[in-house]
Amino acid sequence: MRTLIVQNVGLSFLLPLAVEALLDNPKAEGKFYEGDLLSAVTTRDPGSWSIFPDLARELGTVVSRLTDLPGELQRDATSFLETVGHAQSSGAGQGGGQRGARQRAPSTRR
Repeated sequence: MRTLIVQNVGLSFLLPLAVEALLDNPKAEGKFYEGDLLSAVTTRDPGSWSIFPDLARELGTVVSRLTDLPGELQRDATSFLETVGHAQSSGAGQGGGQRGARQRAPSTRR
């Protein structure tokens, strides 16, 4: 999953799955190093999150609570928080932990 995400393949389907895994284990490994899935998800183009604003806020709440990240992963996390506007808005406590509020991936069928 991590490899496809960093290649921007199927993001509308993979980001929700990846975030689900990260909510359970923010430092989940995708075969390379601890936290590589988090790095893959948090470094996607900001436009990738426009179809999943609730999911981005939910992940932002989890990411904002992580305090022991290695340098590069911390930079990715900080950049993600700034990008999704989590640092400016008080997303924590405003539905950040409500998994049922997720948006479904849009249909690609025409």
